[in-house]
Amino acid sequence: TQGNTTTNINFQLSSGGSLSGVVTDAGTGTGLANAYVRVYRENGSSLGRVQTDADGNYTFSSNLVTGTYFAIASQDDYVTELYNNIPCALFSCNATTGTPINVVIGTPVSGIDFSLAPGRTLSGTVRDAATSDPVTGGYVYIYDTDGNYLSSSYLGGDGSYRFPGLSSGNYYLVAIVDGYLRKFMSDGQVTWTEVFDLGAMGSDSARAVAIAPGGDGVG
Repeated sequence: TQGNTTTNINFQLSSGGSLSGVVTDAGTGTGLANAYVRVYRENGSSLGRVQTDADGNYTFSSNLVTGTYFAIASQDDYVTELYNNIPCALFSCNATTGTPINVVIGTPVSGIDFSLAPGRTLSGTVRDAATSDPVTGGYVYIYDTDGNYLSSSYLGGDGSYRFPGLSSGNYYLVAIVDGYLRKFMSDGQVTWTEVFDLGAMGSDSARAVAIAPGGDGVG
């Protein structure tokens, strides 16, 4: 009421829940510094990410309410992993296919750990088929053998592209640069060392790029 003072409008707040754990190298058990742990709601929407410390430890303390959550850990040159021990491709990883993590408000949840396997790297160079000059200003896109998009790599000043942190297996690559026809690569061997040429006319048949355990692919 105008002219009156109302008192005792109080609030009692509960502390939110949190997730914590450690991200390690699967081979050595060493904690991985500067790895990212991303947390998702039950509907797959992102809540954000946190980075591990020098020993691989992390705490995601964004005041989580009671509910179900999912988590993904990633680090350069390692295979991205869903909790719990489910490898996936970072940019096409469906968080809700992981193991659910149940949180109760006010209760920290610990032991949400990840053990990341070292990944393989697929790299190469895109050149003009007529001049052999590096092609810049475009992208190379990578897909799995089911045609699912995984990631893209912007072409550097030397026409180079790089995809780190891949699991062993077969992949399809597509290069798209303004002024050139698309170029495809698929189904090949780790030892394939041709440059990935683009021509202003025509297109090549698909070539294979396979990454075997213990080796990197170079195209």
